[in-house]
Amino acid sequence: MSKAHKVEIIKHTEINEIVFYISEFTYKLSHIHKDMELDLVLDGHFFVRTNDEFYEAGAGSILVFNPYKPHEFMSLGKPCLVMTIHVQKKFCENYFPAFGHLMFTQSNISATKDHVFLERLRYCIFNLAYNYYLEEFGFELRCYSDLNAMVYLLVKSVPFEIFGENQGAEGMYQDSRLYRLLDYIEKHYQNKITLKTLAAREGISVSYLSHFI
Repeated sequence: MSKAHKVEIIKHTEINEIVFYISEFTYKLSHIHKDMELDLVLDGHFFVRTNDEFYEAGAGSILVFNPYKPHEFMSLGKPCLVMTIHVQKKFCENYFPAFGHLMFTQSNISATKDHVFLERLRYCIFNLAYNYYLEEFGFELRCYSDLNAMVYLLVKSVPFEIFGENQGAEGMYQDSRLYRLLDYIEKHYQNKITLKTLAAREGISVSYLSHFI
């Protein structure tokens, strides 16, 4: 496999709503996924491009991407090493349901000047990684404890918006609309879904939705 694409270098297993891996790459094509992604850069420098951001990330940088947020990584030369966590946003729906409708308004967490926050967040990430790969009896409890601490830090320090499932499209980000559409499709894929149904939910025309998709 070419290093131009993601290469997993540590075997990982999924524990319910968490997937953890470390990858090496020189380039990652623009992609989306249904989970929230949190990245900690271990080595190298690369450019990050989303539909509304373009910035440089280096060793120690922390990045967060909302579900269905397109993002692309382009190395500045040598291969980069990144620790990645994928989290299903429903993991805390029983006690913090707002997280399922929460969208961070910036992906470059390291842009903040709060170095205490960044160090605490890195500590949570490394602690989660340690417990995840150690796999001692009861490690799942430690992982969810670390994950809750990590999410708490994010919602306390990173700007966000909360979008209701049936909230109108006016004034929303394009990625929030994409999130709602794909989330609805995922939940109702066993039923017949038409462009007309999706357009009605968003309050837009079928032709506009077809172009948007």
